[in-house]
Amino acid sequence: MSKNSDKLLKLLEINDVRFIDSHESLLSMDGWSGEDDKVNLNNSVAVARDDPERRGEFFVVHARYEMTFSEKQKDGEESKDFFKAVYILEVVFKSKKPEEVLKLLEDEELKKFFFKKQLNHTLWPILRARIMNAFSNHSLKPLVLPWLKPLKESGEKSSTSPKSE
Repeated sequence: MSKNSDKLLKLLEINDVRFIDSHESLLSMDGWSGEDDKVNLNNSVAVARDDPERRGEFFVVHARYEMTFSEKQKDGEESKDFFKAVYILEVVFKSKKPEEVLKLLEDEELKKFFFKKQLNHTLWPILRARIMNAFSNHSLKPLVLPWLKPLKESGEKSSTSPKSE
């Protein structure tokens, strides 16, 4: 797969990233002490089932990110969610050889790699900036999202702490 993943990445150029929908909610004013190392992030990612959508030499991918932030509590206490963000992004890629891209994406393992790993690594810095602004806009201390850690085997959910370990 490594050879094909390299080939796919060489065939595609990112053309545009658009926030199609954006919702941020402050769930609790007293849910976070402001200490970064006490924050838990529950993050889920979904890509539209039929993606990528081909539009001539362009490929469009729709990704939905849902992030819920809570503060770690003392042993035995349930953590309380204090902030939630849901974003739907449209990511547009361009290729001079779209037929080759389609052929490569017939490989389910390669498609999974592209959508579950490569796309997330591409979008994560954009989401990091968005979350920092969202926290500030909701009168919270800006929070920096952590380095992107590998997703669990299912590729559906990842849970991490916003501080690097």
